[in-house]
Amino acid sequence: LGGRFDNEAMQRFAPPVIAVNHALAQAPFRRIAMVGISSGAWITLVSAALDPRIDFSFPVAGVLPLGMLQGKEESARALVAGLTEIASVLDLAVLGADRPGRRQIQIFNRFDRCCFYGPRPESYASDLQRSAAALGGRLDLLFDESHARHKISDWALRRIMAAIDGGAERAE
Repeated sequence: LGGRFDNEAMQRFAPPVIAVNHALAQAPFRRIAMVGISSGAWITLVSAALDPRIDFSFPVAGVLPLGMLQGKEESARALVAGLTEIASVLDLAVLGADRPGRRQIQIFNRFDRCCFYGPRPESYASDLQRSAAALGGRLDLLFDESHARHKISDWALRRIMAAIDGGAERAE
């Protein structure tokens, strides 16, 4: 990777890896899950792509292919600068669910008044699901229609917890 990405990536993406290292040094966890909203969704996406110890990743209200960004969303480009020269946002998503036992659920607030709203992800959802499944993992995109805010709602939190607990609860 180029020098610019190396320096900036360490500042953005090293803390989650350090946190996983610390957690695993404390106890033998069976599974590691990561949840992030908005800019944290991007950190979650990339961290899960780079660290296969993250079993479950939940980017919420904040991840779209760079070509689909609009308005306030454009600031997200700086988070993945350099990295997306070698792997697209869609590649990173699949890498977060690249083998049996790994799952990523991207949650979009369909009516979010801030950003990352609407049906845009529907155009690539099935491709992501097929790609992850071909590698043995699972990748789902869910649309939270329970509110119009930029947040993790109770609806989303129930689905996150059900996935971590191995439950069958799914959004329709």
